[in-house]
Amino acid sequence: LAPLRRAFASASGADRLAAIRALRERTGAPIVDVKNALAANDYDAEAALDRLRALGVAAAAKKAHRASADGVVCATTDGRTCAIAEVNSETDFVARNETFRALARAAATATATRLVEDAAFASECGTIVDGRVREVSEERLREMRATSGKTLGEMARETAVSVRENVRVRRAAAYAATAGSEEVIG
Repeated sequence: LAPLRRAFASASGADRLAAIRALRERTGAPIVDVKNALAANDYDAEAALDRLRALGVAAAAKKAHRASADGVVCATTDGRTCAIAEVNSETDFVARNETFRALARAAATATATRLVEDAAFASECGTIVDGRVREVSEERLREMRATSGKTLGEMARETAVSVRENVRVRRAAAYAATAGSEEVIG
């Protein structure tokens, strides 16, 4: 592997540009960061990717204290269950980003799925018949798994790294129609 790295390090400028382009498309990181990561790792794409991840996580951690008041709300329903989730960012520009919107959809879907699959969670959320629809705590929301297998907290961190802003899955609420009732959702 070392001879390959040396061979690539001495490669032409076109090969280096191709490596920068490929890693930038793969990560969405700024070109300067991609170029520096590749140069620091002798143009080893995997090592550069690890370095970019570390830089992104560190940058996201620095931004975690900043206010995130803009964002989106996403709702999902299947006729018997309904879930709504709020995901916040620092600016409305990020809220238009497809990665950010996918996080909001994943949060609503994960909440609805959990409502159907977990009876304890469903009773915690309540029903209209009981007169209570409760908010899911932010901590519990971060621990929920999306259909991808990742937790919503992990997905929020990845999104924050991608969009370079503080992103948080703030809150969600869920409701399940009581079996045999005449409740209507939708």
